[in-house]
Amino acid sequence: MGPDRLLQLVRRVGRGLATPEGTGFFDSRADIVRNFGALAGYYLLGGGRPIILHAEGLKFYVRPWTDDLLAGSSHEQELKKYYSFMRRSVFLDCGSHTGHYALRAARAGMIVHAWEPNWDACSILKTNLVLNHLPAFVHPEALGDFEGMTTISDTSRTSRIGVGKRPVAIRTLDSYDFDRVDLLKIDTEGYEEKVIRGGLRMIRRCKPKLVVETHDFVGDENIPDKNAISCRSILEGMGYDVTAVSHGWQTYLIAEHPKKQGC
Repeated sequence: MGPDRLLQLVRRVGRGLATPEGTGFFDSRADIVRNFGALAGYYLLGGGRPIILHAEGLKFYVRPWTDDLLAGSSHEQELKKYYSFMRRSVFLDCGSHTGHYALRAARAGMIVHAWEPNWDACSILKTNLVLNHLPAFVHPEALGDFEGMTTISDTSRTSRIGVGKRPVAIRTLDSYDFDRVDLLKIDTEGYEEKVIRGGLRMIRRCKPKLVVETHDFVGDENIPDKNAISCRSILEGMGYDVTAVSHGWQTYLIAEHPKKQGC
């Protein structure tokens, strides 16, 4: 790739990353300027080695040939307005990936519990916490509606529980006996309903705000939004006001209980 082509590419990437219409990894053009060298090297070398990117005052470790950059995509940037990161409140990040929400919550002074059963993503999550000198409780197990062992696929952002060959421990949210939960994010690649069912006691007791990114589970893709419909039915049955937000092919559920949130 020649220098003119490289400059054109990085400018295009910069414009896209700095606007809601782009991938949205960065919030400002200042972030693009700061990361110009790293981005240029990344694309010049074909993504051949890890880089450290800066976004919103945070550092993110980005691996070569992975979807780490996509974790700040436009739909997730759009969802940020539904999150309330309040100091000393409790945030459960179920399906944390490399920690894009966990880091922001920890920086705001929240007590953060982050679950990521994919070994590689969990390692980067821990790395990002160290890079930013932020505290969080990291749980390498999966979440669902039973306890024991299951399997997980090897892919990163789209790791799915119950498929693949890697063994992984699985627990329910109720098994942790949280005495307070204020914000609950669930993004578990088709396992969202099972995570909710495994935390029914906690949800009824603490009434946290929920942000649920729904995916159709393997085998259910021919029934559009089956998972979203099931999750919404469960939450509304517990008295939640649920709003569905569509972004492209994704459906997100924003659920708030009319009574006091938190335990």
